[in-house]
Amino acid sequence: MFSLKCEKPVFYRVKRGQTAEDISREFACPVGEVYEGQIIKLPQGGFTEYRARAGDSFASVARTFGVDAGELERLNGGYVYPTRRLLIPLGGQKQEGR
Repeated sequence: MFSLKCEKPVFYRVKRGQTAEDISREFACPVGEVYEGQIIKLPQGGFTEYRARAGDSFASVARTFGVDAGELERLNGGYVYPTRRLLIPLGGQKQEGR
């Protein structure tokens, strides 16, 4: 018989003590605010990680990777600050110089 195997689950229940950052790292995808027991839908597709530098903004990072700034902000939420890890959807091409 055939069995279906998925690389990543589509839905996930948040466990006690887990943060959005923990879940993002575990599944390599952006996750918004979460609370214990919440069932979230995990974004599908590929993402790459970028560590923000001083002076970066969602707009500047979006230009660098060739993605939409609004989508980048929606996926990562919050603010951009040095050393913050941002998840960038694959498909955009990183430009030279960064």
